[in-house]
Order: sequence, then C-alpha cells, then structure tokens
Amino acid sequence: MSLPQPLLQVRGLTVRFDLESGTIVPVNDINVDLAEGEIVGLVGESGSGKSLTALAIAQLVPHPGFLTAQHLRLRGEDITTMPAEALRYFLGSEMAMIFQDPMSSLNPALKIGTQLTEATRVHRRVSGKELRKMALERMADVHISAAETRLRQYPHEFSGGMRQRAMIAMGLMNSPSLIIADEPTTALDVTIQAQIIDVLREINREQGTTIMLISHDIGVIIEICSRVLVMYAGRIVEDVKISELMTADNHPYTEALIAAVPAFDSNRDEPLPSIPGRPPDLDNLPPGYAFAPRCKYVFERCHHETPPLLRIDETHRIACFLRTEPPEGATRE
Repeated sequence: MSLPQPLLQVRGLTVRFDLESGTIVPVNDINVDLAEGEIVGLVGESGSGKSLTALAIAQLVPHPGFLTAQHLRLRGEDITTMPAEALRYFLGSEMAMIFQDPMSSLNPALKIGTQLTEATRVHRRVSGKELRKMALERMADVHISAAETRLRQYPHEFSGGMRQRAMIAMGLMNSPSLIIADEPTTALDVTIQAQIIDVLREINREQGTTIMLISHDIGVIIEICSRVLVMYAGRIVEDVKISELMTADNHPYTEALIAAVPAFDSNRDEPLPSIPGRPPDLDNLPPGYAFAPRCKYVFERCHHETPPLLRIDETHRIACFLRTEPPEGATRE
C-alpha cells in the first residue's frame, strides 16, 4: 500500500547570494515533507535560516538571492517550474504567509476590510456582498469581536494581538491548504501569545490546514506542533516528533535549546543555561561542521566533515556523527 503524497515536498532547496565579497548560502540543501493537516515547527536561533527557508518555499526570496531545488511541490505541483501567471494564482490560493510584525505588513493608509479582502478580489470572482460575508466569517474565525466595526478601522486602531489575528484572517480568506507563520507570537505578551497559538490550533483542527510555525522559542513549538525541524547555519540538523523530543537521543543543538527553556522548578539562584559561543557568520563558516565550535560532544571528525541528515528510524532524522557513527569510546554525558 502506497503512502499518501505529502502536501508539501521539498528536495534540495538552496538559497544563494552572490555578493562582491563572495557567495553566501544561508539555506543549504533542505529536504522536508509536510503532510495534510500537520503542524510542523521550524526552530533555531536568529540567523539560522528559518525565515529565508519560508520565503523560499513561498517564492519570495529577495534580490539578489536566487533559489535552486530538485523540486518544490505543493499539492503535487512543482512550483519551481510553473509559469509566472499560473504560479501567482496557485500560491495566492493555496498558500498564506503570516509575518512576524503585522504593523510592517499592514498598510497604515488602508482600512482593515480593504486589506483583508484584497487577495480574494484578485484571485477569485466574488461579489461584493459575498466578499463582505467572507471577511466577517474570517474575523469570527480568529475571534475578533464587533467585526462590522473593525473592518472599517485602520491598523493603528487595533492592538498588537488583534493586528496579528487580522493577518491570520487575511491568510484564511482563500482557504489555503498551507499556512506559513513566521514568528507570529514574537513581541506579544504571554497572554496574547497563548491566544494566537489557540487560534492556529483551532484553524488546523476545524479546517485541516497544514501549518509551518517558525519560532526561535522551542517552548512555543512544543506547545502546538506534532513535529519539529531544528535548523542551524542554514541546514536542518534534526527532524523529530514532539512526542519523542524529550526522550530521544537528540542532536546536541536541540538538547541545548531544550535546556535553555526555563521550567517552574528551575533554581532561581542559578543562571539560566545557555549555548556557549555565537552562531557562525555565513560568510565565514568554520571548517567541517558549523556547530562543532559550540558542541560539548565534539570530536576530531567534526572539525573536517559535515554530517549528512540521516534517518535513524521512521520518525527521526538527525545530522550528528555521535548519533549515527560514533567513534569507539564516544559517549554522551
């Protein structure tokens, strides 16, 4: 019996920037599948390549970057080879992006209702009455009250949490099969963060929408996702189910990210754990494995080779020599 085709299938996704100082590769050979109705987290420190990966999937890589891939399929259609006009319609209908800062994504000179309905006016033939009805329904989906009034207001009249929910409502207007949410809870207080997470969870549950949630906070990922992709220096270093995250023999970077999340029983007299060092500059990567200078388990091979992302069981992939090809006598603490 054949397995169902993934909703999103990415193979060999790479983004390059050819600059006067040399070539930078901030996204390097990404391979990932997202199933229908799945919520997958993409986590890593700032500069790890998370947002650029999302932009590459959405075909929004900024100049002078360019994208290459063996294939990038959404609903079985390879969007890297699709004609421009067909691609514009396809992505406008099947994919939605929710960006980190809604105030910089919303036009301050246009009313919320105008911006909410723009994509539907462009991509679908819908009457004004039906369009207004759809907008009110989407506002209700994200729990914005007094929707009639809110549609006539400007972005500055919304709170930060309401603007983020309006962005989610905007993404829902064409009933996309995939939502990519890039740091949707950043800069919001914890109560509003919880509300945004609840909205995304509800959309996934009631509409079956696949969601890729990008965050630097692995605690947020654990709360809502069924699987997590961990990125470091432009590469995926681990792909593991959330249900196995706390018990699996993780990548040292994943291990460090988890340790850095404070718990209720954390000793407040001790400093929070942190990852030593800093993420590498992409134009000056160290030889061998990029994480080697910060890894407490590092051994000689790591300074000369980059481990491939290998599947160690049906639900777990990892790029770590210690996990896949440990040298004799090598152990974890």
